[in-house]
Amino acid sequence: MVFWTLSIAASAVGALIDTGSMISESDDAAEQFGMAIGAGIGLVGLFIVWFIVALIALILGLFLRKSSVVEKGPTGKLAEQYGAESVQA
Repeated sequence: MVFWTLSIAASAVGALIDTGSMISESDDAAEQFGMAIGAGIGLVGLFIVWFIVALIALILGLFLRKSSVVEKGPTGKLAEQYGAESVQA
């Protein structure tokens, strides 16, 4: 999920840089405005795609987790470090 988020963020930054260079090359104000609106629509679309994939990953993660595994605090060396008893599930 981290790779997905970073790749979407890199794509968004790349799109903004590319759009900025295209807008600066244009002389017509209406054309610049249209490019800015188009870039905004594209970024919203990119965010929607990111959100849908993240939501699907969340739903799959919630349904596919093992319900038999229950975390009950620190175990092993971490428990010894804080003076707690080691809990074995």
